[in-house]
Amino acid sequence: MSAIEYMSQSNEWFYLKNDIAKFMVPRLDDYIEKFALEGVAIPTWLLGKPISTDVAGLSDQEIELLREEWLGVLKAIQLAFQNVLEGNSKSPTVQSGLDLFAKYYIHLWD
Repeated sequence: MSAIEYMSQSNEWFYLKNDIAKFMVPRLDDYIEKFALEGVAIPTWLLGKPISTDVAGLSDQEIELLREEWLGVLKAIQLAFQNVLEGNSKSPTVQSGLDLFAKYYIHLWD
């Protein structure tokens, strides 16, 4: 038995980042698909300056730009986890996507 096989059998934590990525990728795929189709929440958290809960002051074009920006953030996060699954953990897209994940984690259910 190789050292890696032994570690993976004796320590479930050994591939924790892959386990997390396996969990996240399909859920992010689903979230992206649903948000693109339904776009229930207007992602005002992307604005530099917070606005009131009343988004009436935003034009349709501004709302669409926010939705497109949020989809871009979600896709960057998804790409980071996908790269981990593919063994590309050192890719710059991983760190930037995980930084976005940390920044916007609280908004993934809005």
